[in-house]
Amino acid sequence: MLRVDAMHPALDAALTAHGFATWAFITAWNPRAHPSPPDTNARLQQRLIALLEAQGHPNVSAVGVADDRSWSEESLFVPGLSRDEARRIGQLFDQEAVLWGSVGGAAELVPCTGLQA
Repeated sequence: MLRVDAMHPALDAALTAHGFATWAFITAWNPRAHPSPPDTNARLQQRLIALLEAQGHPNVSAVGVADDRSWSEESLFVPGLSRDEARRIGQLFDQEAVLWGSVGGAAELVPCTGLQA
């Protein structure tokens, strides 16, 4: 499980073995942190996948889950995404924040709101 402010040495090793130094965990679900209908979330997520694929970013389906399991969101794990690009994509999809990390560093919750794209 990925956690904010945590180190992820097994993930670091896997990323390094595949030539990546950074990663992002991102979603298009529930823009502005407001629950959206399932069909809206699915459509937004497909747009996010299409954008990443058009830009040549590999991605893996994942699920973001609250610690207390009160909510979950379809998400994507994207190896090789820069911090700025992860933030920009989060902004495009009206997300409050994205989770981002680099090999050897702790995972960061990167705010997407209140910033210029």
